[in-house]
Amino acid sequence: LETSPSGNIHGMPLAVSLGIGHESLVNLEGYAPKIKPENVVIIGARSLDEGERKYIKESGMKVYTMHEIDRLGMTKVIE
Repeated sequence: LETSPSGNIHGMPLAVSLGIGHESLVNLEGYAPKIKPENVVIIGARSLDEGERKYIKESGMKVYTMHEIDRLGMTKVIE
């Protein structure tokens, strides 16, 4: 929760899988990260805080917001 300004826990499982967070969670099974950021696509994001936006931009993750889905259509997003 220290790295989340909102304190919401819903994004934290992905963060831990990416190697971000408390060491006891990040290093489960003896290795981290579990997922490479360039292999992550978030579909349907509604709001992102500044730290999330910065990490996404720097990491190479792809994010489609609900606005983009409405504009492009789900078929185009999935392609």
